[in-house]
Amino acid sequence: MQKYNQTTPPDYELGNIKVPLALLGGTYDALADPEDVKWLGEQVKNTTVFQQQYPLGHLSFAVARNMTWFTHGCMDLIDSYNPGNPSLSQYLQ
Repeated sequence: MQKYNQTTPPDYELGNIKVPLALLGGTYDALADPEDVKWLGEQVKNTTVFQQQYPLGHLSFAVARNMTWFTHGCMDLIDSYNPGNPSLSQYLQ
């Protein structure tokens, strides 16, 4: 209330985002519903460089038993935005 003079923050114009985005969603995520992630992807499609839904729940992105989705997909993307530096993937061997 102090900051916005209303009970919820104002809407943010997602089209104003100009940085490259990677959207990762989980098909079993009860907190970030796959349909909401799909909707967000449509709103920021001009700056989205990667979008993928994985068969994971919300916490699985941090503590899944099988993290190959991260080591074989996301690390390559992260490395592509880290030119001239050692690959981060080497630390996951």
